[in-house]
Amino acid sequence: MLKNFVPIRPSRGGVVTVIAGTLVVFLPSVWAQNSSGSLGISIVPRISVAETYTNNVSLSSTSKQAELITEISPGIRLTSNGGRIKGSLDYSLTEQVYARGTSGRRSQNALNAVGSIEAVDNWAFVDVSGTIGQQSISAFGAPVGDGTETTVFRLSPYVRGRFGSQAEYEARYSLTSSSSRSAAVSDVESRELSLRLNGSGSRRGAGWSLSANRQTIDFSSSRSTSSQPINGELNYPISDRWGTYVRASHESNDYVAATTQ
Repeated sequence: MLKNFVPIRPSRGGVVTVIAGTLVVFLPSVWAQNSSGSLGISIVPRISVAETYTNNVSLSSTSKQAELITEISPGIRLTSNGGRIKGSLDYSLTEQVYARGTSGRRSQNALNAVGSIEAVDNWAFVDVSGTIGQQSISAFGAPVGDGTETTVFRLSPYVRGRFGSQAEYEARYSLTSSSSRSAAVSDVESRELSLRLNGSGSRRGAGWSLSANRQTIDFSSSRSTSSQPINGELNYPISDRWGTYVRASHESNDYVAATTQ
């Protein structure tokens, strides 16, 4: 399939002309069955080749350089929609080759993954997600050589259930890690523990909720910070359209100073 064949003509300043085309080939997919015999996992490999020609690769108004850029991108997509594991993963590796050597060979990873695992029937779960992509260091920088590869992963196990018929609970731990290949961008690791209780209200009775969190964030280029918010709410439905509530909150953190306030 040929797509993205886009000619870009010069603007009034007339500094660049780009012609780009992409050829994408989806290879035969593979399916796996779960224990019940239904289709649960699909695997779809692909490969794309893109050619880009520009007469001004460095976006210069005085010394234009023509260049032919080849991008080869093998990739794979996995999807699971059955059993205890549900989610999707899409990964590709792009190699950029400059025919006239105006820039060195570049490799770019791209990942978008999200999934949920049911560890114990209807009680214990694990959420996972991950992304790898290009992030601009500056919104005003040139688009060539301006980005850096950033990786973000999140792991969050939790349990949830009910206390009889009157209340439900959830206890969750979350670990999020963000890292970059550039020294201009700080690596970040966040750890959070949260507890939540909800009392189910009705038209004739009051509802309530209580939540408590503790979050710690570590930065590679600055000091760590932490916060501990607590929130409580009591609500009462007057009618189908009207209700009233009282909310109380308390938070301590060290965002402004090194000591907790």
